Amino acid sequence: MNCITRAPDGKMAVGSGQGGIHLYSPDGELQQTVLKDVSVRRIGFLSDGRSVVRGTNNTMSLCTPQWEKFDVTFETMSVDEGGYGGLTLDKDDNIYVGYRKLKKIQVFTPQGGKAVREVMWHGYNIIPEQIFSFQSTGKLIMRDASGVVCLDGEGKKENVLKKEGMSSWPAVCRDDSVIVAWVKDEEGLVSIDRYTRDLEHMDTIVTEFKIQKPANRHWYYLQQFESGEIAFCTPDRLYIFDVI
Repeated sequence: MNCITRAPDGKMAVGSGQGGIHLYSPDGELQQTVLKDVSVRRIGFLSDGRSVVRGTNNTMSLCTPQWEKFDVTFETMSVDEGGYGGLTLDKDDNIYVGYRKLKKIQVFTPQGGKAVREVMWHGYNIIPEQIFSFQSTGKLIMRDASGVVCLDGEGKKENVLKKEGMSSWPAVCRDDSVIVAWVKDEEGLVSIDRYTRDLEHMDTIVTEFKIQKPANRHWYYLQQFESGEIAFCTPDRLYIFDVI
Protein backbone atom coordinates (compact mmCIF):
# COMPACT_ATOMS: atom_id res chain seq x y z
CA MET A 1 0.00 0.00 0.00
CA ASN A 2 1.26 3.44 -0.94
CA CYS A 3 -1.93 5.52 -0.62
CA ILE A 4 -5.71 5.52 -0.25
CA THR A 5 -8.09 8.03 -1.81
CA ARG A 6 -11.86 8.45 -1.68
CA ALA A 7 -13.31 7.77 -5.13
CA PRO A 8 -16.39 9.70 -6.37
CA ASP A 9 -18.27 6.46 -7.15
CA GLY A 10 -18.31 5.49 -3.47
CA LYS A 11 -15.30 3.17 -3.49
CA MET A 12 -11.90 3.57 -1.84
CA ALA A 13 -8.92 3.53 -4.20
CA VAL A 14 -5.87 1.83 -2.69
CA GLY A 15 -2.64 2.34 -4.64
CA SER A 16 0.08 -0.30 -4.64
CA GLY A 17 3.78 0.26 -5.13
CA GLN A 18 3.91 -3.23 -6.61
CA GLY A 19 1.48 -2.17 -9.31
CA GLY A 20 -2.21 -1.36 -9.65
CA ILE A 21 -5.08 0.44 -7.94
CA HIS A 22 -7.44 -1.74 -5.90
CA LEU A 23 -11.00 -0.45 -5.54
CA TYR A 24 -12.82 -1.46 -2.34
CA SER A 25 -16.46 -1.07 -1.34
CA PRO A 26 -17.39 0.40 2.08
CA ASP A 27 -17.91 -3.15 3.41
CA GLY A 28 -14.34 -4.09 2.49
CA GLU A 29 -14.91 -6.14 -0.66
CA LEU A 30 -12.42 -5.81 -3.51
CA GLN A 31 -14.47 -4.63 -6.52
CA GLN A 32 -11.82 -4.12 -9.21
CA THR A 33 -8.09 -3.73 -9.85
CA VAL A 34 -6.98 -1.26 -12.54
CA LEU A 35 -3.70 0.10 -13.96
CA LYS A 36 -1.91 -3.08 -12.95
CA ASP A 37 1.22 -2.01 -14.85
CA VAL A 38 1.61 1.24 -12.87
CA SER A 39 3.60 1.42 -9.64
CA VAL A 40 1.35 3.87 -7.80
CA ARG A 41 2.51 6.58 -5.40
CA ARG A 42 -0.62 8.79 -5.17
CA ILE A 43 -4.16 9.10 -6.61
CA GLY A 44 -6.47 12.12 -6.96
CA PHE A 45 -9.88 12.70 -8.54
CA LEU A 46 -11.12 15.66 -10.54
CA SER A 47 -14.67 16.96 -10.15
CA ASP A 48 -15.78 15.26 -13.40
CA GLY A 49 -14.60 11.80 -12.31
CA ARG A 50 -11.28 11.77 -14.12
CA SER A 51 -8.29 10.69 -12.06
CA VAL A 52 -4.68 11.76 -11.68
CA VAL A 53 -2.17 9.04 -10.81
CA ARG A 54 1.35 9.77 -9.60
CA GLY A 55 3.76 6.90 -10.14
CA THR A 56 6.68 5.99 -7.92
CA ASN A 57 8.98 7.53 -10.55
CA ASN A 58 7.07 10.87 -10.20
CA THR A 59 5.47 10.69 -13.64
CA MET A 60 1.76 11.60 -13.63
CA SER A 61 -1.06 10.19 -15.73
CA LEU A 62 -4.48 11.69 -16.38
CA CYS A 63 -7.14 8.98 -16.76
CA THR A 64 -10.78 8.75 -17.80
CA PRO A 65 -13.38 7.56 -15.25
CA GLN A 66 -12.85 4.13 -16.88
CA TRP A 67 -9.09 4.32 -16.08
CA GLU A 68 -7.91 4.82 -19.65
CA LYS A 69 -4.91 7.14 -19.96
CA PHE A 70 -5.11 10.46 -21.81
CA ASP A 71 -2.19 11.64 -23.91
CA VAL A 72 -1.22 14.35 -21.42
CA THR A 73 2.23 15.07 -19.99
CA PHE A 74 3.00 16.83 -16.70
CA GLU A 75 6.48 18.28 -16.30
CA THR A 76 7.05 17.05 -12.75
CA MET A 77 10.44 16.82 -11.07
CA SER A 78 12.33 13.55 -10.99
CA VAL A 79 12.69 11.58 -7.78
CA ASP A 80 16.40 12.43 -7.65
CA GLU A 81 15.66 16.14 -7.98
CA GLY A 82 12.57 16.60 -5.85
CA GLY A 83 12.01 13.40 -3.95
CA TYR A 84 8.69 11.68 -3.35
CA GLY A 85 5.60 13.44 -2.04
CA GLY A 86 1.85 13.84 -1.87
CA LEU A 87 -0.93 14.73 -4.27
CA THR A 88 -4.24 16.55 -3.82
CA LEU A 89 -6.74 18.54 -5.89
CA ASP A 90 -8.59 21.70 -4.91
CA LYS A 91 -12.16 22.80 -5.70
CA ASP A 92 -11.04 24.25 -9.05
CA ASP A 93 -9.32 20.98 -10.09
CA ASN A 94 -5.83 22.39 -9.64
CA ILE A 95 -3.37 19.56 -8.95
CA TYR A 96 -0.95 19.96 -6.03
CA VAL A 97 2.21 17.83 -6.21
CA GLY A 98 4.50 17.71 -3.16
CA TYR A 99 8.24 17.06 -3.04
CA ARG A 100 9.68 16.00 0.29
CA LYS A 101 13.34 16.62 -0.62
CA LEU A 102 12.76 20.24 -1.66
CA LYS A 103 9.87 20.81 0.79
CA LYS A 104 7.65 22.52 -1.74
CA ILE A 105 4.53 21.97 -3.83
CA GLN A 106 4.07 22.48 -7.55
CA VAL A 107 0.57 23.31 -8.84
CA PHE A 108 -0.60 22.02 -12.24
CA THR A 109 -3.81 22.27 -14.26
CA PRO A 110 -5.43 19.16 -15.79
CA GLN A 111 -4.15 20.33 -19.19
CA GLY A 112 -0.65 19.25 -18.14
CA GLY A 113 2.60 20.90 -19.13
CA LYS A 114 4.61 23.01 -16.70
CA ALA A 115 3.57 23.96 -13.18
CA VAL A 116 1.57 27.20 -13.05
CA ARG A 117 2.85 28.15 -9.59
CA GLU A 118 4.63 26.87 -6.51
CA VAL A 119 3.85 26.83 -2.79
CA MET A 120 6.86 27.02 -0.48
CA TRP A 121 7.35 27.54 3.24
CA HIS A 122 10.34 28.75 5.20
CA GLY A 123 11.35 27.86 8.72
CA TYR A 124 8.85 25.00 9.07
CA ASN A 125 9.83 21.34 9.22
CA ILE A 126 6.94 20.26 6.98
CA ILE A 127 7.39 17.37 4.58
CA PRO A 128 4.62 17.37 1.91
CA GLU A 129 4.21 13.59 1.87
CA GLN A 130 0.47 13.62 2.64
CA ILE A 131 -1.44 16.68 1.40
CA PHE A 132 -5.16 17.46 1.65
CA SER A 133 -7.08 20.45 0.31
CA PHE A 134 -10.19 22.06 1.81
CA GLN A 135 -12.83 22.35 -0.90
CA SER A 136 -14.37 25.44 0.68
CA THR A 137 -11.25 27.52 1.28
CA GLY A 138 -8.38 26.11 -0.77
CA LYS A 139 -6.18 25.85 2.32
CA LEU A 140 -3.99 22.79 2.82
CA ILE A 141 -3.61 20.24 5.60
CA MET A 142 -0.28 18.39 5.90
CA ARG A 143 1.86 16.52 8.41
CA ASP A 144 4.89 18.17 9.92
CA ALA A 145 7.64 16.55 11.99
CA SER A 146 5.39 15.94 15.00
CA GLY A 147 1.79 16.77 14.12
CA VAL A 148 -0.75 18.22 11.70
CA VAL A 149 -0.44 21.70 10.21
CA CYS A 150 -2.83 23.92 8.24
CA LEU A 151 -1.27 26.21 5.59
CA ASP A 152 -2.87 28.97 3.59
CA GLY A 153 -2.44 29.14 -0.19
CA GLU A 154 0.84 31.02 0.14
CA GLY A 155 2.46 28.50 2.49
CA LYS A 156 1.92 30.38 5.76
CA LYS A 157 1.34 28.19 8.80
CA GLU A 158 -2.02 28.89 10.48
CA ASN A 159 -2.90 26.11 12.93
CA VAL A 160 -1.09 23.09 14.36
CA LEU A 161 -2.20 19.91 16.15
CA LYS A 162 0.18 17.78 18.21
CA LYS A 163 -0.08 14.96 20.74
CA GLU A 164 2.98 13.92 22.67
CA GLY A 165 4.18 10.39 21.95
CA MET A 166 1.85 9.82 18.99
CA SER A 167 2.24 9.99 15.23
CA SER A 168 -0.51 11.81 13.32
CA TRP A 169 -2.27 10.87 10.08
CA PRO A 170 -4.87 13.41 8.86
CA ALA A 171 -7.56 13.54 6.19
CA VAL A 172 -10.16 16.07 5.06
CA CYS A 173 -13.75 14.78 5.04
CA ARG A 174 -16.58 15.46 2.60
CA ASP A 175 -17.86 18.37 4.72
CA ASP A 176 -14.35 19.88 5.13
CA SER A 177 -14.05 18.71 8.71
CA VAL A 178 -10.70 17.12 9.55
CA ILE A 179 -10.11 13.65 10.97
CA VAL A 180 -6.80 12.64 12.49
CA ALA A 181 -5.61 9.14 13.37
CA TRP A 182 -3.31 9.34 16.40
CA VAL A 183 -1.13 6.24 16.54
CA LYS A 184 0.91 4.87 19.42
CA ASP A 185 3.38 3.10 17.17
CA GLU A 186 4.99 0.78 19.71
CA GLU A 187 1.67 -0.38 21.18
CA GLY A 188 -0.18 -0.54 17.84
CA LEU A 189 -3.09 1.55 19.18
CA VAL A 190 -5.13 3.92 16.97
CA SER A 191 -7.46 6.71 18.10
CA ILE A 192 -9.35 8.88 15.60
CA ASP A 193 -10.59 12.40 16.42
CA ARG A 194 -12.66 14.84 14.37
CA TYR A 195 -11.87 18.56 14.14
CA THR A 196 -13.27 21.65 12.48
CA ARG A 197 -11.46 23.16 9.50
CA ASP A 198 -9.78 25.46 12.05
CA LEU A 199 -8.53 22.34 13.88
CA GLU A 200 -10.80 22.76 16.90
CA HIS A 201 -11.75 19.41 18.48
CA MET A 202 -15.30 18.18 17.78
CA ASP A 203 -15.49 14.55 18.92
CA THR A 204 -13.66 11.24 19.24
CA ILE A 205 -14.61 8.55 16.73
CA VAL A 206 -12.31 5.68 17.73
CA THR A 207 -10.43 5.15 21.00
CA GLU A 208 -7.27 3.01 21.16
CA PHE A 209 -8.24 0.41 18.58
CA LYS A 210 -5.65 -2.36 18.43
CA ILE A 211 -4.14 -2.96 15.00
CA GLN A 212 -1.60 -5.49 13.86
CA LYS A 213 1.66 -3.56 13.88
CA PRO A 214 3.49 -3.44 10.55
CA ALA A 215 6.68 -5.48 10.47
CA ASN A 216 8.88 -2.69 9.14
CA ARG A 217 7.21 0.53 8.03
CA HIS A 218 5.05 2.48 10.47
CA TRP A 219 3.30 4.43 7.72
CA TYR A 220 -0.46 4.90 7.56
CA TYR A 221 -3.28 6.60 5.65
CA LEU A 222 -6.71 7.81 6.66
CA GLN A 223 -9.74 8.61 4.50
CA GLN A 224 -13.53 8.81 4.59
CA PHE A 225 -15.77 6.96 2.16
CA GLU A 226 -18.45 8.95 0.35
CA SER A 227 -20.99 7.02 2.45
CA GLY A 228 -19.32 8.10 5.71
CA GLU A 229 -17.29 5.10 6.83
CA ILE A 230 -13.70 5.77 7.91
CA ALA A 231 -10.85 3.84 6.26
CA PHE A 232 -7.50 3.44 8.01
CA CYS A 233 -4.79 1.72 5.99
CA THR A 234 -1.52 0.15 7.16
CA PRO A 235 1.10 -1.11 4.68
CA ASP A 236 -0.77 -4.40 4.31
CA ARG A 237 -4.23 -4.03 5.90
CA LEU A 238 -7.33 -1.90 5.39
CA TYR A 239 -9.47 -1.22 8.45
CA ILE A 240 -12.99 0.21 7.98
CA PHE A 241 -14.92 1.84 10.83
CA ASP A 242 -18.69 2.30 10.52
CA VAL A 243 -19.36 5.69 12.13
CA ILE A 244 -22.64 6.64 10.38
